[in-house]
Amino acid sequence: MDLRFGVMALTLAAAQVSLLIETHELSTWIRENRSFCLVEVIGLGETFDPSLDKRIPGAKHLQLKDVLNQSVLPTVKSPKIDTFKATMKRYGITKDTIAVLYDSKGMRFASMVWWIMSLYGRADRTVVLNGGMLKWLREGQSTQTGLPPALLDPAQQNDLLYQYVLDPKKLWTSADIDSMQTVSQPFVQVLDVRARSDYVQLSIKASINMPIDIINRADGALRSTIELKAIFEGYHVKVTNDYLTVVVSATGVDASVAILALSVIGKGNCAILDGGWNDYATWLKTKDSPPLTPPVIVQPVPAGPQPGSIKAVGVVPSLPVSFQSCWELCASFCPDPACESRCSQSFCQEAPASLPGAEVLVLGLSLGVGVGLYCAASRSSKYSRC
Repeated sequence: MDLRFGVMALTLAAAQVSLLIETHELSTWIRENRSFCLVEVIGLGETFDPSLDKRIPGAKHLQLKDVLNQSVLPTVKSPKIDTFKATMKRYGITKDTIAVLYDSKGMRFASMVWWIMSLYGRADRTVVLNGGMLKWLREGQSTQTGLPPALLDPAQQNDLLYQYVLDPKKLWTSADIDSMQTVSQPFVQVLDVRARSDYVQLSIKASINMPIDIINRADGALRSTIELKAIFEGYHVKVTNDYLTVVVSATGVDASVAILALSVIGKGNCAILDGGWNDYATWLKTKDSPPLTPPVIVQPVPAGPQPGSIKAVGVVPSLPVSFQSCWELCASFCPDPACESRCSQSFCQEAPASLPGAEVLVLGLSLGVGVGLYCAASRSSKYSRC
């Protein structure tokens, strides 16, 4: 297949694929001419100049507004089946095609399209580039400019190859949320991933706030599965599938990132508030008594080993309740003084005193995992205690 002109959208034999693909893996797929459809998602309000802006070789451009059938925020509503099917036909993404998604903003808009595809039964055939274009460029991977591959004519496609069914359990409406305020649903949990400053103003009753930015590394990629699981559990998010987690963000975009992260750690029982908080707030204006309450800031209540007792790398224990600082938690992963210095020289030292306790603990845990892996990799007597 000629990547300069070809369309990487051939059908791959039925097989499970991972939810994320790393940059080096995608580079190998391209080099080996694997069969898949590579799509760069252009977010709402974004523009792309093909003569100037770089893209990954062979990538098509998908305007998020086209698949959503809307061009402006403040809400992002999931598309109807006809809109979704027409989009898939234009890109040649049949029910069996492997689709690889990325965007220029890390993973936000690619995650949204991944979520939409999962709504219509494509969760096992769609992957997101971990870290997106930002990480791809930072690593010096190959790029190209010029016009992207041409799209297909939907009218010329075989409709039998594009059969999709919406899973209604993955979509919650504002009315569903309102109903939950009056009728207890013990196995449903609402996760609000808006910024803390927005959450403290108004929130859905009994919801949990976990700012979305905490699940990403500095390079824009999602943190490791070990870190992600510890972060969600640190905020009391139920990561078992006997609970349904309904995720809320301002517009719905960031909620899709959180659901992708939950799916990476094996949490598949998730739904999204369609249209996000903005749609819910608008809907509430039609009601006499909005069911809103001052938020309850959830702090972790962990139990586990004491400082210096952790020896195994790759196993994250429960967060010790006695830890009061990011540094202490980080240092516990590698009690040798040489390792501890790597914690004290980090942004742990710069953590503001006003940072909520849950975020301090998660910062320390995330950094501690990295320090522990560093110690294990060193394999010298200097780090033998790690």
